Amino acid sequence: ELLPRDLQVVPGMQFGVLFRPGSALSGDFYDVQPLDQHHFGLFLADASGHGVAAALLMMLVSRLLPIKDSTSTGHRLVPPGEALSRLNKAFHARRGDLSATVSAAYAVIDLRDGRLQLAAAGHPPPIIASAAGGRVIDEGGPPLGVLADLEYTTTDLRLGAGESLLMISDGFEHAVIDNDTGVAVVPGRLPPPPIMRLASLASTAAGGLADAIDALRLELDGGRGSLHQPDDITLLAVHRLQPAVGLPLPPTCTAA
Repeated sequence: ELLPRDLQVVPGMQFGVLFRPGSALSGDFYDVQPLDQHHFGLFLADASGHGVAAALLMMLVSRLLPIKDSTSTGHRLVPPGEALSRLNKAFHARRGDLSATVSAAYAVIDLRDGRLQLAAAGHPPPIIASAAGGRVIDEGGPPLGVLADLEYTTTDLRLGAGESLLMISDGFEHAVIDNDTGVAVVPGRLPPPPIMRLASLASTAAGGLADAIDALRLELDGGRGSLHQPDDITLLAVHRLQPAVGLPLPPTCTAA
């Protein structure tokens, strides 16, 4: 009930989510929010364990993520690597004697040119994919809460027109079954076929990312064990639209 229901509508970008809690209380948390006029933040986290304890951990973690610092001239966006480093330190100090950990991925995207900053902590690696192919981003550190002074790095990329950034929780990996073997997202290999089908549909379907996520939802419905999934399933995505192609000017017209 506390997660965003309707994601923002932004010219040139499409945001989408597939979220299926494994029980009444979810240990997965996601958020998509504007950071300023030109930037959006996407955050996905997964607490170890299930039930009340995991849900409460996610409430704590979601409140501790630093996204902006006030400055004398306005504000400064906190890069994802620094944000996770500070979040880890605050979480480690606030969790008390609990031994639970949290995996997380945080991305900041510039709406103007698709510039993308990413960081991950013990989380399935983010994926950039399109109808033409995909790549798994091999960056990240240990889960949040393992040690107090962990430092996470920021990876700078660019999301091209027609490409999608896909962030998943590990429950998504277990939900996609191929010959009785969970399909993991592994750096250095192509993303799993369901991811590639989603990315292709996001680029080619009339309804874009929304149609692609609906197709993936139906695919999960048809999988074995879909009525009793063992874990929360979350996929958070942003798709950068292809720029509109201008019509040629009539012969009697000239461009200003």
